[in-house]
Amino acid sequence: MSDFQELFGDLRSLMNQEKTDVDAIWKILEAMAKDSPDRFKAEVVEGYLPGFIARFPGPLHQCTSLEELEEACVLLPLSVFSLSLKAKEVGEEEIKALAESIHLRHLTTLELRRNNIGEEG
Repeated sequence: MSDFQELFGDLRSLMNQEKTDVDAIWKILEAMAKDSPDRFKAEVVEGYLPGFIARFPGPLHQCTSLEELEEACVLLPLSVFSLSLKAKEVGEEEIKALAESIHLRHLTTLELRRNNIGEEG
């Protein structure tokens, strides 16, 4: 059995548990994408995973920067992420970059509290 097949089995097992361990799922997804990017996209991103998104109790992965969100969305271009920029000294330039990001649509939650965002932002 290939590493990809073994990881896919682990993913299926985790996805069918009553309590979803999103951290473990994320680690498996990263490993699958690294092991076989084309199979990962075809079998997991476009095939298997979309049917399970509604079962996640919340975001699959929490990002703490726009750069991290962009990297995560390249790996998994689905709406399963949160972005927490709470107290990160985010200013108006960063807010503008976020608003213009093509990855904004992949967020389920966005946290911007305790930042210096003025009326322009």
